[in-house]
Amino acid sequence: ETFEQIAPNFFDNLFSAYPGLSNKELRHCALIKLNIPPKEIAQILGVSISGIHKARYRLRKQFNLLRNESLEKHLASI
Repeated sequence: ETFEQIAPNFFDNLFSAYPGLSNKELRHCALIKLNIPPKEIAQILGVSISGIHKARYRLRKQFNLLRNESLEKHLASI
């Protein structure tokens, strides 16, 4: 609820643009949008830092981002 106040319609817009995202991926995207560092995201989600790097790689692949395109900037634009 608080996140919706910060970023209204983020989940709706993200899910409509990328309907194949899982709930865990949506949660990860929300944490990235809040500019939380990967180390803290790992602690919040209860996974290893390497797991976070793999998840970010999979998200970049699903979003068809090039190597020079920022995942953070992409999510900020949604």
